[in-house]
Amino acid sequence: RIDACDTPIPVLPGQHYSMGGIDVDLQGASNVQGFFACGECACVSVHGANRLGGNSLLETLVFGRLTGEAVSEFLEGCGEDVDPAPLARAKANIAEEIERLAHGKLNAPELRDRMRSVLSDHAGIFREEGSLITARDHLRQLAEDVTKIKTDTTALRYNGGLVTALELPLMLDLALIICTGALARTESRGSHFRTDHTTRDDVAWLKHTVATLGPEGPQLQTRDVDISKYPPVERKY
Repeated sequence: RIDACDTPIPVLPGQHYSMGGIDVDLQGASNVQGFFACGECACVSVHGANRLGGNSLLETLVFGRLTGEAVSEFLEGCGEDVDPAPLARAKANIAEEIERLAHGKLNAPELRDRMRSVLSDHAGIFREEGSLITARDHLRQLAEDVTKIKTDTTALRYNGGLVTALELPLMLDLALIICTGALARTESRGSHFRTDHTTRDDVAWLKHTVATLGPEGPQLQTRDVDISKYPPVERKY
């Protein structure tokens, strides 16, 4: 026990927002026909590399409406005939994954905790090439281990363990994308701070990073930033 009158209370940073997300346009449409996203899972990029407090609520209100209107318009043009095959395949894939989890060997919460430790220790607030490479290598090993995870029960109701086991591979995908993007971006910008590249480099890196997952892992592309009104300036306190 700690007596706060005599001993400082230990604290550590906590991650509560991701400034990336699903790549969508101003109407919430992705490059997959019929797939829309808005709010904190999406990236219209109104925040850039440093979100201002409260802006995520405004983003949800504005783009929630725009995306809802776009979805409604899209559905009106689809007609009433819907091919049930894609949904049936998705359900079958999930059922197969749950069956596989019933015969796994590794504990999913333990792997999740290892992933958290790797990111906190090597890809946290202060980053540099060596630590990011270490994080990436550990995450690649975890990505192999995650194929062997198990769940104690495959019950579909109130089963937090099953949710963890299903989410963990996707979390590892995102963790690898974060590390790969941070390694590539040899500058500091917003919340991304590299101790080996401490200044912002607008010549090389005034760009969005767009990641896709391939057989060899995350593949990165860049997209120019539209600075039509407010050019970025150095942040000073």
